[in-house]
Amino acid sequence: FRDMCKCELKYYLSDVCVGMPSDYPLIIDPMDVGKNTPILVIDEVGYDNLDRPVNYAIEYLPGNRMQFSLVRKCLDRQQ
Repeated sequence: FRDMCKCELKYYLSDVCVGMPSDYPLIIDPMDVGKNTPILVIDEVGYDNLDRPVNYAIEYLPGNRMQFSLVRKCLDRQQ
């Protein structure tokens, strides 16, 4: 992304949910995923160093093809 768009990504804000292939037929058919195989759906926006949204993506990850480790942080809701 940095080389093609000349922009550095600082962070992503992502919504993550589980879906079924029947919910996404146009994406899943070419991936040859079984109809009962859950998929991970990641809807995300990438931000630059000035906190501007510069990238949007939806990722569809079938089965156990990826593993994520999360760091969870409590946010100060008074900001």
